[in-house]
Amino acid sequence: MMIKRLVAVGGDTVWDDATSSSVEIPAGRCWIEGDNASRSEDSRRSYGPVHLGLLEGRATFILWPPSRAGWIKAVLPEDKLLCKTKEAT
Repeated sequence: MMIKRLVAVGGDTVWDDATSSSVEIPAGRCWIEGDNASRSEDSRRSYGPVHLGLLEGRATFILWPPSRAGWIKAVLPEDKLLCKTKEAT
């Protein structure tokens, strides 16, 4: 099991720090990232856009280390998402 941050979904465009380029996420896929950019196996370094069918759950709370214990905030760095898809009305 891996726990990664879901950064973008199909139709979104993200900035890939590893390649210094933008990536448009295809439909049915998502972009995932770990906390340690230089060592994390994620969409930046290993997988590219990941199929949504591989997602199994949602992390909501940090238990370890105790100094970081608490609810996880759904916050995305402003410089990461370049273009958000428009929601269907």
